[in-house]
Amino acid sequence: MTRAFRTAEAALLLAGTIIGVGMFAIPYVFVRAGFLAAIIELGVLTVVMIAAHRAYADIVTANGATHRLPGYARRYLGATAGGLATVSVIFGIGGTLLAYVILGGSFLGDLLHAFAPFIPASAGPWIFFAAGAAILALGVRYENAANTIMAVVLMLAIAAVVAIMLPSGDIGRLLAFQPARVDIPYGVILFSLAGGAIIPSMRERFRAHEAQSLNRAVVWGTIIPAVLYAAFAAAVVAAVGMDVSTDALGGLSDRFGSLFILLGATIGFLASFTSFIGMGGALEEMFVGDLGIRRRLAWIMTMIIPAVLYFVGSHDFIRIIGLVGAIGIGFDSLLIFLIHARLGDRAKEHRLRLHPSIRVLLIIALAAGALQEAFKIYNGA
Repeated sequence: MTRAFRTAEAALLLAGTIIGVGMFAIPYVFVRAGFLAAIIELGVLTVVMIAAHRAYADIVTANGATHRLPGYARRYLGATAGGLATVSVIFGIGGTLLAYVILGGSFLGDLLHAFAPFIPASAGPWIFFAAGAAILALGVRYENAANTIMAVVLMLAIAAVVAIMLPSGDIGRLLAFQPARVDIPYGVILFSLAGGAIIPSMRERFRAHEAQSLNRAVVWGTIIPAVLYAAFAAAVVAAVGMDVSTDALGGLSDRFGSLFILLGATIGFLASFTSFIGMGGALEEMFVGDLGIRRRLAWIMTMIIPAVLYFVGSHDFIRIIGLVGAIGIGFDSLLIFLIHARLGDRAKEHRLRLHPSIRVLLIIALAAGALQEAFKIYNGA
């Protein structure tokens, strides 16, 4: 296997993990913030997440892929930071898996009911969960192969949908600019661009001296989802404007027909399922590598979190991903930049170079975003 092939495979693994339910929330929050303002925010946060993913890749390269974020935080920032990172990762990935079960399961239920009416659509989330749990139980190697293959199919399908929708839309709807409302899509965008948890698995594809190839894969694996998000959001907003639904598909049936909605539901299921596999595997590896939990028990703990949360009635996926993005992903990224500053001279050759003032600015911005989301929750917003 050539280095170029390994780089492409790793980039697809990251892209396939990143592209998930967040894509379907983006048109809804974009239209409420003003598409033009939101697309600028997407560009800025893409740069931030590229920096966070690159910094995490440097951390993994310098220390090996045996740990996840809590282990690195404990090593460089102390036991308290390691404990906080453990809570943050469990909160963040657990909430992410829940969001995949909610929306991905809804898409799967619609598909199954359309082709087999005796299967109730409400069974979709549980069937989705069972299938994802079964693939994770097969082991990491199969998980990664499934994720990479599905990522290619997913991206081609998204491109096809955009090509169908965008030419028939009203481009004027994309010119709305309301910068005072950029807080609306912040958490959703951050959630939708996050995939750092899979970077240790990406690192395992490369030899010790191939850090630069990993860096390229990280950059392209983050850019590709951002470009697809922008195109998908433009197509949906141009087509239906303020009538866009929370899952992006509900407002499209009258205009494009039921077969098109089934295609959209298929894309939604694939996007959610590839991400569920990648992020579920990452949480399981954290339990094993950082907490020393046996593999089978780690798998059980990983699967219990979304199942229990779904069972108790946590079903508002827009609220969930906004919360996970602003607080969970924001805090994890903050820790990554702090750890990166303490790496010293280990694996320095191809390391991300961040001026101290830029690092401080990123940390302050991420902390402010997390506090703002916490304040909104406190006030019932």
